[in-house]
Amino acid sequence: MIKTNSEIRLAAIMAIMSAMCCGMLGLRIFLSGQTTYLFLIWNLFLALIPLVLGLNLYALSKKSSQNTLVMVLLGPFMASVFS
Repeated sequence: MIKTNSEIRLAAIMAIMSAMCCGMLGLRIFLSGQTTYLFLIWNLFLALIPLVLGLNLYALSKKSSQNTLVMVLLGPFMASVFS
């Protein structure tokens, strides 16, 4: 999982930015009374899935010499990103 300082820093930045986005959305809902952009929280969650998957696959590729397994697991995701 997360081991190095750069990965910890990345996770902390992502957590802080996610909290800021949720806070700004909460403030917007409080001030306007409309829940129009509430779906953005779900989008934020969906954006974190590839990050977590990518960090775990990167750690797996650094730890073992099974790069073929990493490419097989990462292939469908990359195909959907660039299509």
